[in-house]
Parts: sequence; C-alpha cells; structure tokens
Amino acid sequence: MWLIEYSTGNVKHTNHYLNGTAPFKLEDYRRWYNKLNINKTEFAFNNI
Repeated sequence: MWLIEYSTGNVKHTNHYLNGTAPFKLEDYRRWYNKLNINKTEFAFNNI
C-alpha cells in the first residue's frame, strides 16, 4: 500500500494506492491502512 500526499492550493490531502495481486483480506487492508496514519475523519472503517 502506497501513501499519496498532495495539495490543491493551500489544502493538503492524503490518499492511498493498493498494489498487489487481488483479492486482499479485509483484515490486512485495515492493518496496512492504519499504518499509513491517514486522517481518520476522511474515511471510517466502522461504516464498512
């Protein structure tokens, strides 16, 4: 999983890219995503 950081104007954003052979286990995805420390308000796993 890759962390992508970018800005538009003065606003900074983060995103991610999942690279590899699918399918991925949801547990692995969640663990990797949490390691990226992306702002939790942008996406909440509890809604999945």
